[in-house]
Amino acid sequence: MLKTPDTQLIARAQHDSRQFAQLYQKYALKVYNYFWYRLHQDNDLAKDLTQETFLKAFEHLTHFQSHGHSYLTYLLKIAHNILVNQYRRPSTLSLDSLANAEDIPEEITGTDQDKERLELAWRAVNALPPQEKDLMLLRYHKGLSVREVAHVVGKSENAVKLALSRIQRKLRHQAPNAAISKLGEHAATLQPLSFL
Repeated sequence: MLKTPDTQLIARAQHDSRQFAQLYQKYALKVYNYFWYRLHQDNDLAKDLTQETFLKAFEHLTHFQSHGHSYLTYLLKIAHNILVNQYRRPSTLSLDSLANAEDIPEEITGTDQDKERLELAWRAVNALPPQEKDLMLLRYHKGLSVREVAHVVGKSENAVKLALSRIQRKLRHQAPNAAISKLGEHAATLQPLSFL
């Protein structure tokens, strides 16, 4: 296992549970944002599921092994599984409600035409079925590598590459004037400021 700041934090947290707070501080906002965008910007539910994610990560901390993946990828894998379970629970959000979420960046640099084209692209992503939207958000909003996305969703790298390619082709067909290729360039504009 490579010695990185995360692996050092994890090693310390495995021996002293109070050290886990540093991992929480480092990644809580990223996990929260993952839920916030997937749950129609529901702050309370995003906070609850973020807490559940870190509770599961803490419970399994002594068994954590990176297997070449970052700790963020591990946390997003847990978050993804919690989100899937959330959809399965009765009396919760339906998958259909996610297609109406407004995940469009508010502050995009460039000309008005560029802003409009990028807004069209995010609207097109927003209208995708949940599994496709999830892939696009992990890749272009979270900036995960194809390998990391594959790990989070439990598919092979080739399956993720193929799916992303098909989704992009589909988006270009559905929204020919949208700036599909620019989605990853403005991911930072999609972050809510804070949740703590």
